[in-house]
Amino acid sequence: MENLIEQFESIILNLIRSSRKKKDGTESFLLVDDFYYEYKVSYQSKNGKITWRCNNTDFPNCPGAVSIQGNNKPITVFRGHDHNPRIKTKVKEVKAQMRQMAENQPDTKPRKIILECQKNVSDEEAANLPSYNSARLVCYRSKIDPYAEYDIPNSSII
Repeated sequence: MENLIEQFESIILNLIRSSRKKKDGTESFLLVDDFYYEYKVSYQSKNGKITWRCNNTDFPNCPGAVSIQGNNKPITVFRGHDHNPRIKTKVKEVKAQMRQMAENQPDTKPRKIILECQKNVSDEEAANLPSYNSARLVCYRSKIDPYAEYDIPNSSII
């Protein structure tokens, strides 16, 4: 069973929902490879091939680029990077996990979500994680309002 789980995890891409949206208002995603390099979408061809380029803001001219067919592995490396992977990428991954857990489990307390997400984090990564109050606010902001679907009239008749 564990072997099956490992195979399934090796197929899934590690996509993080970006806090920024595309120009047309749709959501954008960041791809994180197995070495913790971060990529953003560069080009999507008609045959389903997606080209991603390096998203490191410290090295804006980094030639690093990869491609995938559809939304599945394997990740094919076009060009290598000029830099080492950043620790901030792992921090983004943990924050995205907090957001996703808060959206999926709106009744869970933020403290429980934060502790669950910080379980398997190294000391170096833990030093770069946001403070408890920041993480708590990330959880609160990510929770979906159950009443958002209802139309509230502007004038109520009493």
